Amino acid sequence: MLSYIKDRFLRRRIERDEREIKIGFTVSALLILALLANVVYLNLFIIKISSSKPSEPIAVMATPPPATPTVTPTATPAAQSETSSASISKPFKDYYINLGSGSNQSTDWADVAGTLVTIDLGLYQNIKEVHLETTTNVPTANGTVSIRLFNKTDNYAVWNSERTVQAQSKGDFLISQNLIYDIGPKLYQVQMKSQLGVLANLLQARLHVTTQ
Repeated sequence: MLSYIKDRFLRRRIERDEREIKIGFTVSALLILALLANVVYLNLFIIKISSSKPSEPIAVMATPPPATPTVTPTATPAAQSETSSASISKPFKDYYINLGSGSNQSTDWADVAGTLVTIDLGLYQNIKEVHLETTTNVPTANGTVSIRLFNKTDNYAVWNSERTVQAQSKGDFLISQNLIYDIGPKLYQVQMKSQLGVLANLLQARLHVTTQ
């Protein structure tokens, strides 16, 4: 009899514990669902607020380009240069590089002694034109006289430098076409020839560099 009562009591207690566990699981599940629903609601609310805000323009500050330093051209020690007296307000600047003077009476191209100069035209910024300017005279005024600039470094006559003129005892001022030159230090020599082999004088020779 006692064992029967004891067994019945244990079964009731087990059933009560099972009901309490089920209730606990149910409550926990409801709480978890409520938390998830709250999180979803908050996320949707935040997204709605963010999408309703107008986008603000982003100000972009342009960075000015670095200033280009001004480089003053400087001829190599063998070359002498001088700036013309042109007004600073003019769009072009002129530079003169003295090449020297001399004479010869060769009927073929020959160096004019005293006119060997090293020049680097790359030292001049924004070159527009380069011309060979010479003044010559032939005392007998016979035949023609020719002049050119020769690149001793690379062993060729500078393109567009050659000019030929009828000999004059009073002197002729010659200006070449726009020279086609190389960049870098080059050794230049003025060359001259006389058609009839008479004495020809080179009174002055210079390079005229015009920059923008």
